[in-house]
Amino acid sequence: MRYYLNLPRKYVKMPIFRNNSSALPRIQYTVKMIGIRHFILLLIICSAAQPDGPTAATIAEGETVIPFSNTPDTEIKAPELRSDNGKNRSVAYFAGGCFWGIEHAFGRVPGVIATESGYQNGGVEDPTYREVCSDRTGHAESVKVVFDPTRIGYGQLVRFFFKLHDPTQLNRQGPDIGSQYRSAIFTVSNEQKRIAEHVLGELQGSPPYARREIVTEIEPARKFWSAEEYHQNYIERTQRACHVNIEAALAAIGIID
Repeated sequence: MRYYLNLPRKYVKMPIFRNNSSALPRIQYTVKMIGIRHFILLLIICSAAQPDGPTAATIAEGETVIPFSNTPDTEIKAPELRSDNGKNRSVAYFAGGCFWGIEHAFGRVPGVIATESGYQNGGVEDPTYREVCSDRTGHAESVKVVFDPTRIGYGQLVRFFFKLHDPTQLNRQGPDIGSQYRSAIFTVSNEQKRIAEHVLGELQGSPPYARREIVTEIEPARKFWSAEEYHQNYIERTQRACHVNIEAALAAIGIID
């Protein structure tokens, strides 16, 4: 940080510095590598090309923009999204081990419009797969699910999620070990939080979990960072198997017998 304490005030006010402490180590490293003069030149170019604005992008088109850092307890408001044909859309986020299988499974649920693999609820902006796999960024491998609430309810999606994986495994799922593989539901509204907690409590009191504690985290959704392109629709493209039991999960919500 000492490398740019004397920068002109106009540059210190840029979004890259403001409310963005997780970026400081990267900036410090950049200054070390290219020198302070070249760094100031880079700032001048960026300030001309990028207007001042929020430090976080929207969760999805039409949703609320909030600052990424210093808002761990801030709940993201997710108003209904509208598709081109006027139907309602809602968004949900689930983390249950490797996102390849979770994304593929949700894509098979009637009423789900789109799925996307990504990284969520960590402490580094725009992380890479390598960084997340280091288990040092705090992110979970998460799946964004866009669905039509007139065709499938959020409660059904939560039940489907719990059947896809083992929610009693802490910071792992099968052979995948690390906090990035934790079981979590990231909610975008008080109603989602209420439903998720209700389903979790119901399952915890059922015989299959009588002697096993469900460790699934339920917390407000923060910034969702899209994973690299080669992770998207991975199971569909490669036809590789994954640990999730899709048929059992579909049966649990009455989609198949």
